[in-house]
Amino acid sequence: MYPPLGVAMEYLEGPAAGSQAFVHYAPNGSKTGITIVGDFKITGVVGEEGTKKAVMQMLELSFNEDRAILVQMK
Repeated sequence: MYPPLGVAMEYLEGPAAGSQAFVHYAPNGSKTGITIVGDFKITGVVGEEGTKKAVMQMLELSFNEDRAILVQMK
């Protein structure tokens, strides 16, 4: 069986509309490493540091939502 390699994402609406990213999953012992690369455009955010902060907040929210679902599945 082959584990999933990753997922390509394109944001079609909302503050990140027009952004594209690829999420790569890599085995790391008993855990999974995640690398995200992309071209992000966030409405109302100026500069690279502002964009990075906004993207990290989006990713943290997504991670926390996924973790809550996985905990419920156990």
